[in-house]
Amino acid sequence: MTFPIIQSSFYLDTASVDPDACTVYLGLQPTKIVKKADPFIKAKGGISRNSWQIDTERQHLLSLNQSIEPLLEALWPVRQKVIEFCRQHDLSCIFVSVVWEGTEQTQPAYDLSQEAVSRIAAFEASWNMDIM
Repeated sequence: MTFPIIQSSFYLDTASVDPDACTVYLGLQPTKIVKKADPFIKAKGGISRNSWQIDTERQHLLSLNQSIEPLLEALWPVRQKVIEFCRQHDLSCIFVSVVWEGTEQTQPAYDLSQEAVSRIAAFEASWNMDIM
């Protein structure tokens, strides 16, 4: 048996703010930027908002905590900047964990530590989980 694949992400829904401004302000390189004005995005039907995100690698892990903790560690030093940027531009941020389950895999621990929950709350962010 193997562990399921789990990936965690941090998203800033940058609405009409250019995601590159977020990169400059936070001093962090995102894993992915989505711009509503991107011709490739428009060709696929378009989106109504921009986003800025950092993802962890997809890994075989036993718990959600093992996936979200490295993300929180990377973002923790700039948490105040994240909060300030969101407040200045009336933006929201969210943490998301995705679990890809297979038929022959060990059931993961679908929980977060108290410390992880406290850290997510410190960003004034929400947390969602998807099971695929």
